[in-house]
Amino acid sequence: MVGTIRINFYTGNEPLDFFGNSSYIAEDLVIESCKYLHIGPVARHLFGLWSFSQSLWFPPSKELKVPDEDILNFYLRLRFRTPNITSLKEKTDSSTLNYYFRQAHIDFLEGRIPELYHGNLRESALGLVATDIICEMIEENVTVEEMRSYKKIFIPQILRKNPLSDGFLHEPLRKAVARGLANAKNNSEFVKENYLQGLTELVPDYGTETYTVLIEKTENGKLFEVELVVNPYHPDYPGLRMRLKRSKGDWTHICDIENLCYISMRSDETVEISRQNGVPQYIQFNDTAQRHSFVSFLDGYYRLSEKWTFNLCKDLPTPSLLKLRAMKCHGPVSVSFAHRKLEEKSNNDVGCYIIRECEFMYDVYYVDIWISTKSEGSENISTFKIIKDDEGMFVLEGWSESFKSIPQLLSYHANENMLNFQRCIPPSEYDESNLLLCRRQKQGFSSLKTRGDCSCTAQCIPHDAIMFCQDVSTMPGRLTIVAQARLRRSCTDSRAVAVKMLRKETKVTHLKEFLAQCDKMLYWQHDAIVSTVGMILTNPTALVMEWLPLGTLDRYLENRTDVQEVDLIEAAYHLARALWYLDEQRMVHGNIRCHNILVSSHGESCFKVKLADPGIITYTDADIHWIPPECYDDYSRASKSILADVYAYGTTVWQIISRGGKPMPLLTPKQAKEHYLKNLGLGIPSTCQEEMGKLIEECWFRDPDNRKQPQSIVRDVNSILYQIYDSRRTHSYAVVDERAITKVESPEKPPLPTRRPPVKDSSRNILKKIKWPVTAPFRGFNYNVLSQSRSTLNASSANSTTSFLTEDRENDENFDEPSQSNSLISICDVFPSEILLDNHIRDPSSIISYHNLTIKGKLGEGFYGEVLKADFFNPVLLKPETVAVKRIKAKDSVPHIRVNELHAEMKIMKSLCHKNIVRIIGLVEDPETMLVMEYVDNGSLLCHLQSYKNKQEELEHKELIRFALGVAEGMEYLETQNIVHRDLAARNILVGSKDAIKISDFGLAQEIKDHYYRMTTDRNIPIRWYALEAIVASKFSHKSDVWSYGVTLWEIFSYGDNPQIKNVPDTALHEALQKGQRLGLPYNCPSLERQGMEKEEEDRGEERRQSGPNQEKYDYPD
Repeated sequence: MVGTIRINFYTGNEPLDFFGNSSYIAEDLVIESCKYLHIGPVARHLFGLWSFSQSLWFPPSKELKVPDEDILNFYLRLRFRTPNITSLKEKTDSSTLNYYFRQAHIDFLEGRIPELYHGNLRESALGLVATDIICEMIEENVTVEEMRSYKKIFIPQILRKNPLSDGFLHEPLRKAVARGLANAKNNSEFVKENYLQGLTELVPDYGTETYTVLIEKTENGKLFEVELVVNPYHPDYPGLRMRLKRSKGDWTHICDIENLCYISMRSDETVEISRQNGVPQYIQFNDTAQRHSFVSFLDGYYRLSEKWTFNLCKDLPTPSLLKLRAMKCHGPVSVSFAHRKLEEKSNNDVGCYIIRECEFMYDVYYVDIWISTKSEGSENISTFKIIKDDEGMFVLEGWSESFKSIPQLLSYHANENMLNFQRCIPPSEYDESNLLLCRRQKQGFSSLKTRGDCSCTAQCIPHDAIMFCQDVSTMPGRLTIVAQARLRRSCTDSRAVAVKMLRKETKVTHLKEFLAQCDKMLYWQHDAIVSTVGMILTNPTALVMEWLPLGTLDRYLENRTDVQEVDLIEAAYHLARALWYLDEQRMVHGNIRCHNILVSSHGESCFKVKLADPGIITYTDADIHWIPPECYDDYSRASKSILADVYAYGTTVWQIISRGGKPMPLLTPKQAKEHYLKNLGLGIPSTCQEEMGKLIEECWFRDPDNRKQPQSIVRDVNSILYQIYDSRRTHSYAVVDERAITKVESPEKPPLPTRRPPVKDSSRNILKKIKWPVTAPFRGFNYNVLSQSRSTLNASSANSTTSFLTEDRENDENFDEPSQSNSLISICDVFPSEILLDNHIRDPSSIISYHNLTIKGKLGEGFYGEVLKADFFNPVLLKPETVAVKRIKAKDSVPHIRVNELHAEMKIMKSLCHKNIVRIIGLVEDPETMLVMEYVDNGSLLCHLQSYKNKQEELEHKELIRFALGVAEGMEYLETQNIVHRDLAARNILVGSKDAIKISDFGLAQEIKDHYYRMTTDRNIPIRWYALEAIVASKFSHKSDVWSYGVTLWEIFSYGDNPQIKNVPDTALHEALQKGQRLGLPYNCPSLERQGMEKEEEDRGEERRQSGPNQEKYDYPD
């Protein structure tokens, strides 16, 4: 028996057997299979090879070895789904639709869609049976009577016992078939489309892939087993999501497919996923095969939805893409796209051409060439057909000569047959063609931000707000000078800045060029680019930027001996990120040089640099090392080409690896130019790591179209950092948090929290009056968060330290890392304000420099803002601490109002000092207003209680009393400070590591002077926690807070249940309260607590308890 690789199909076609070679490439087998099934060149990119025996997908580049005297079985499967079935039908071909239908049909029959066989979907599953029967009847042209004899092949074994299948074509199945036949109008393709659409609606996760992986928690190195799921079209978690294995808790969203940047792999089976909206995610797989399967799945979706010509991971390239790139050939794009691109990119230059694969036939290529400028549009375009023969040679239709490659063929015919093939327009990562089969409709087709979309934070600065430092020397350039100065922000506060202005002799001659460069810089917002603070328009006209005291990179490398090799690679990485950002914005820098890069920070585990502004660009022969050969005849062209920037990046990295060295120091610029014209290069420094040297050379390719693209540069440099220098990098294994285990089932139960010691004083102890334990049985809970109206506030995350700004806080339980764009305008303040952190002393200014904060991740999200976890380095105490940071969402339509609210909250909180009140640390004002508070590690009391309810476990009543007492003590303190909280609820109570209870969220709080406060602003309110007078008359006092305390007690003893009076909507709540209706008392609530709640919910405020509600009865048990 001959060793064979066999590809099986769902359409009934005979399998394809491959033998004779020792191995085959997976993508080649997919292509041959699609040819065999008449699936077109466009649609074939949706397919992959699946092994049922191994439960494994194989990446396109996988080399499959032919077994000895055995058969290796695979199935061809449609792996990548389009956003909907209509899209699949319109963008591909009938053979693809038919194959997907047959694939889904077999999956259904063989029990591979288990969701359809249980619960409410069983009835719907029989609807699929009816649709399948209809399709068979139409295609085979058989009658209802003839179908009776082999009906059972349409019904999965698990459903055959369903009563609806007894008595074939009897009610209701018979009616469904009859109705469907009438609607189908003898169109089987219509039936298949509806079958697939119905299936995807019933089972949205059909076709997704799930992987079991390990996620590490950095703090203790503990690994968690996690379910990782990829579904680009999930309504709530599109792209990647995960949760703890064997858990029924909520999913954590990692990112959308379009937010992926690149993927790096390491030999220890770990994968680094870099994303636009957060820190990298690190995942560990069990074996290489699973790792490759996962990465190829993400890569396929990224190519089919974002950038068709880009592979996310350099270690798993798509073989066909490499071949196309070598020929500068587009994939099977449509004729309309090719002609439109040629018209846009040719600049009416006769002889410009595009090479493309045929979208309908394999091994056929077309060359569209711009032949004239006399007419308009496609009339200027002539098309040549190229055929690839069985021996792999290329032939131009109408000629007999054959060639090994298309470029050779075109060169021959241009010289011998006078065909005017002059300049090839290569494929681009930004092509918006018909090949983006999986792009979601709402994505749109452009990630480029316009000026109107930019959230520019730069300001127009009065000239008298700048104070120049007389004892600091300026840094002169040819046309401009840079001086250190102080920007005065208030009478007592200033910050260091760099001011760039024209030299005296160039103020008139170069003002226009200077303003043009300033205009670009004002809108560049990236953390690898020196940030712009603003502009001075007169006396002098100047650009004000952040001050980076460590200076330029070339001098820093020359003068410092403590810069490690990994620091050099990291500097190249940050520079690459800046280059990629500019490319995404369709911007050219034009002056990437080592002396034009500034050192931002240097420590044991990081070396960060920032690209400075290009200045007024004027090239001389001294720039020859950074100017690509195609610009030698006109240096100014280098300022307009991103590929010229790539070339300059290569030389700049050469400088970095050479520790600031000058290229060819012994040669004059003229001699250096002659050297380059001989196709000679700089040569790679002997100390350069091999992979880095290869990347530099790829930036220097003489053919600009073959140079490395910026995103590929970032991907490859990051891969070098990850694979080779990983030992010095600190990873943030964010998202899955050990504290989340209390919410879900987990392999290990967490330890019980440490209890604080009993507090003894002279107060009466009510706990002694209650018999412990309470022996009433625990009842199951049926809590549905979705039943809460918007004003009741969905529960905050277990890790949320606070909700944000308004009552309409719907904190996100998905712990996404924040987008890096949140820190793009990084302000360097070399004289941060001193912040006193003692619990009893407050600095009135309490201004914190943004640079002293390191954002770690998102804790919660509300309607107007979000809460982040961060590390705060205290410049006075010289040590870090974990904090919670409140900030306003960028998309807020009235940010000035939210900023004012944040300042008001700061004003109230900084005057408070109590063990049961969240401690304020300070305020960040620049580049955005953020409130910094202490981090309370066990999250909200609401989630803490609900975690026990979800596990059907009880806390001892004395623990609930502890919670009630902590809230009471905090509220009593607020009364002594004349503060009305107005938003007291379990969601706004935080639980510390030792059950410390702290009241948070003073966004609605008010200081009162006349015993009450009347709200005059129109805003949403948490109505279910409000007293009657607050709802009806907007009147708030300590008494209304006492009412809210009663509702909070109800939440505590109901384990976080929804405080809604039965059958009373929010709109009728005030009427129900006036009639005496109340929440009712929680089950198993001690009698004294019942009395307390009733007293605190008296109609008339004067009859309610004093604030610090009856505190003397709460004390810890002995």
